[in-house]
Amino acid sequence: MVDCAAASFSQTSSPSYILQPYISHPEDATHFSNKFQFSTENNGIRKVTSDAFMAGGYNWAIDFYPNGTRLEDDQYISLFVTLESNTTDVIARFELILVDQSGKGKHKIQTNFGVDSPCLMKHQGSQWGFRRFIKKSHLKKLYLKDGLLVVKCRVGVLDPVLEDQGEYLEPVYSPVSFDQVEELEDYSFEEGESSLLDSAVKILFETDLGAFFSEERDKFDQYMHAVDEIQESIKLRNISDYKIRGVNLIQMAMERLLLEFRNILDWSMNMLEDENLNLCCTDCSSCIATSCSQDLLEGDYIGRGALSSKQIYRLRCMSERLNCAGRLQECVDVYNNSRKSVVDASFSRFGIGNWVDCDIRSLDWDEFAKKIKFWIRAAQMCFVIIIPREKQTYEQIFNGLEDVPSKSGFLVIVEDFAIQLCNFAEIISNSPALLQKLFDVLELYKFLLLYLPDIRATFHSAGTKFLPAQAKRTVQRLADLARQILSSFEDTVLHDQLNTTISRGTLHSSTRYTMERVIRMVHYSELLTEIITSKPKTSPIGFNEMEFLEVRGRKPLALHILWIIISLKFNLKAKFKEYKDIYLGHLFLLNNIHYIVEEIKGSYELLEMIGEEYLTKLNKDVMEEAESYLGSWDKVLYCFRDEGLYYKVFYNGISRNALKDRFKILNATFEEIFQTQSSWFVPDLQLREQLHKSILEKVLPAYESFLQQYQSERNIEKYIKYSPKKLHNVVCDLFG
Repeated sequence: MVDCAAASFSQTSSPSYILQPYISHPEDATHFSNKFQFSTENNGIRKVTSDAFMAGGYNWAIDFYPNGTRLEDDQYISLFVTLESNTTDVIARFELILVDQSGKGKHKIQTNFGVDSPCLMKHQGSQWGFRRFIKKSHLKKLYLKDGLLVVKCRVGVLDPVLEDQGEYLEPVYSPVSFDQVEELEDYSFEEGESSLLDSAVKILFETDLGAFFSEERDKFDQYMHAVDEIQESIKLRNISDYKIRGVNLIQMAMERLLLEFRNILDWSMNMLEDENLNLCCTDCSSCIATSCSQDLLEGDYIGRGALSSKQIYRLRCMSERLNCAGRLQECVDVYNNSRKSVVDASFSRFGIGNWVDCDIRSLDWDEFAKKIKFWIRAAQMCFVIIIPREKQTYEQIFNGLEDVPSKSGFLVIVEDFAIQLCNFAEIISNSPALLQKLFDVLELYKFLLLYLPDIRATFHSAGTKFLPAQAKRTVQRLADLARQILSSFEDTVLHDQLNTTISRGTLHSSTRYTMERVIRMVHYSELLTEIITSKPKTSPIGFNEMEFLEVRGRKPLALHILWIIISLKFNLKAKFKEYKDIYLGHLFLLNNIHYIVEEIKGSYELLEMIGEEYLTKLNKDVMEEAESYLGSWDKVLYCFRDEGLYYKVFYNGISRNALKDRFKILNATFEEIFQTQSSWFVPDLQLREQLHKSILEKVLPAYESFLQQYQSERNIEKYIKYSPKKLHNVVCDLFG
């Protein structure tokens, strides 16, 4: 036996609780409900109990805890079904339904009718229910209307005689048993036809809830065939009002189908809500990419909430019968509302919806990059998995049925969150050009370009051109934005005035930054080649490298990259003029141009764009800058001249005083160069070694020859401060 009860909890400003009888279905005495005043404020009242109702020969009541059963549950309401009869060992199944009063059909259902094991209520006061049935903050949107909460309860008590046999009966869904069915003499059927109809009617009344949820299909198919038999019999006899004991069989069957259609969908939705609660207790919408949101993308969460093939089959069977009875639109409405809730729940877990409300453009580079990467992964899940899955499922259930709004129905489920996804990309496409974000914009562009055909195919077939048009428009705007960013970047490289001089003559930050961006552009060359279709807007910068931009056959992207490097070199030349020590300036240019050369040589694709001719020009620049730097050692070589060391009176000879002074000047020159250049830096080890070698090749042989020429002079060792070996060691310590 199964009985139903409903309890209504109403919210008022009064903190007290007043019990008032309330009959929700006066035509059915088996339904019972109560009205309670309800306040969400924690006023110390722990429990409110409904009036007792009878099911299966036992008394039951609904216990309602407005602030949960424990302190840590005070953000939830708790609901329990309680055994009120003074008895023991009652075997029963239960269902609690918090009714959606908004008309969307999103009832909050918790049941154990669809599972294998019923509950054993051992004594009076035993309970079945949930400490955290639903958050109080979720009540107002759907479940609270005019201060009223409606809670329905269904109780099925099983036959205890079968307990010893180790099995339990499923509760009968309808309170009407087949023994109560009476044939109406107003309709005449042939003997075989009457027997088939009688059998179908019996199945209609005796099939329990398990047929719609069990793994085995036999009982479910049997019920569907029974509905077909009754529909066909009534159609053949042209009967519009075939009733048994005042019950219209077709109407009753359709109400049952519609209810179970809703229950299957609600079961899937409730399973998803429970998993959501267990998966993460924080609000993902307030973060860029929380750990739980990452888990959703990296795990199998996307598969949850999807309808199984068994459920799809049964929903299709029920929709076909409801269609024959003219109830298809109700069926479609129930499906759309339920599946939209599931899809919206999946999407809301990503937290992307709130991004539209925040100022994307104000985020720093790291936050922006995280959002872009997370959006791409979430969008891929949605456009590749969720949307096609929902479209396919919708078609499996409703395609081919008469008057099915297949176009609008599918869009009702997915259109809202698909628009939110595209809105984020569109916001980015309308953002001002920011240098650091070029490659994130390109990632967005690449994703939308890749999936634009799929988006177009999915939504065109659903009868809307809005989303494909929006996605196409966004792709075009992202391409425009990429062109703007590139142009702005070129202008910045040419006119950069930050950190005009580097004290140690080392690599300038703008050189490293520019070449890193150039290398990444090469990695995106396939996309950028499609986007960049015109030559760069150059400026006459006054040296002969502009001729390399006139080489025929180069693609616009290659010309842009070449122009960036030419602009970088021009800017470095401008910074060179700021150095007071000209030799430090040449070392600065040597470091930076050598770095550019090495970056080009390290990328075959970049070298191909730049061309061997321009690389040869850069190598020549490196050699010239190295030669110019080595000029700082010419003053040392000047000390090795013979002029001023000899005098002529009666014979040629060496002036010891002149030689002594010459060594003093030589030692002082060494000291000055070592002291000055000891703080200079060459970051590239290979270049540093080459400079050491060039210095020693220029200075050391001349120094050794100078020492050898005057080694026979008396006390000459007093004047020599640097031996050739010591000079070698000191030079090799430079630039480190």
